[in-house]
Amino acid sequence: MLILKENIGSGRHRRCYQHPFDSQKCVKTLYNPDDGGLKEVKRETRYYRKKSGSIQACQAIPNYYGKIQTNFGTGHVFDLVTDYDGKISKSLAFYLKNKRLSLPLLEEKLAELRSNLIEYGISTMTLKEYNVLVRKTALQEYELVVIDNIGEAEFVPLSSYFRFLHRRKIDRSIKRFKQRIHKIINTVQAA
Repeated sequence: MLILKENIGSGRHRRCYQHPFDSQKCVKTLYNPDDGGLKEVKRETRYYRKKSGSIQACQAIPNYYGKIQTNFGTGHVFDLVTDYDGKISKSLAFYLKNKRLSLPLLEEKLAELRSNLIEYGISTMTLKEYNVLVRKTALQEYELVVIDNIGEAEFVPLSSYFRFLHRRKIDRSIKRFKQRIHKIINTVQAA
């Protein structure tokens, strides 16, 4: 059993901990199973297994290494997203709230994210500012990494079988995400 101590983030259903024996990995554990959390974890891990080769090749999604028993129940091991200097990458929400990204550069990085997801045939659910991390690759360079809501919710995921449907799905997702980001930016600027 892995004893987890350092909580490095929380979402709606899961908490994320630094892996105690591997600084390049993190462990996510479920703390809110009754609100759809268990269903979400099963859907996501099934998708990771299905698309493991594509995900390993894609810089925009952390790799998944499987289940492990922890002091908080079953955990799932992923790559820990870190910046070039070894610090844990911060969420896009942090950067938006603190006005640390220029909108033109963010638009460019969203276009890169879109291209990555399309190229590797990877689907996401709703993109949100707190489940997209900004991985700094150099002092003034960064890329966006999706850490949650990976996969498909459709009973018959047609976008997995037809590239043009996948592209349309990703385009809709990125468009909605941009609208969400613009609302956040406007709110921050108005405050």
